[in-house]
Amino acid sequence: QRPAKAACSSRRRCTSRRFEPKMHRAGANTVIIPNEIGGHRLAAALVRPTAMTFFDKLLRDPTHHLRIEDVVVERGATVVGKTLRDLRQRHLGDLLVIAILRDEGEWIYNPNGDTKLTPGARLIFISGQDTARQLQSMASHT
Repeated sequence: QRPAKAACSSRRRCTSRRFEPKMHRAGANTVIIPNEIGGHRLAAALVRPTAMTFFDKLLRDPTHHLRIEDVVVERGATVVGKTLRDLRQRHLGDLLVIAILRDEGEWIYNPNGDTKLTPGARLIFISGQDTARQLQSMASHT
């Protein structure tokens, strides 16, 4: 069973994975280990240089308008029960949903157009700022 969602999230930095349990006991929701991140990044750059260059450009190039974003579908939002295909038909042309984290903790990678949006689902997507704002508005309960 998943723990109840905290009202705020806490992130902590540590130098080794062996300290991670202590950080969680102290209240951290997320533990960041910079050396581990750097190691994974270096290995990925060696094995998949073109893919890593793409992500570097996407995340760091100020002239490029696309970004990786996420939004939570709130209960009562107009998009609840709609499909990803329905979203694309609402003139969200540069929307590319790359994953969905369901409220139950299930990840759906590369979801297809028939995937229905449910309350609590977190959409991870690539889009421009205007599309991200539109989607945030549609996913919110108003």
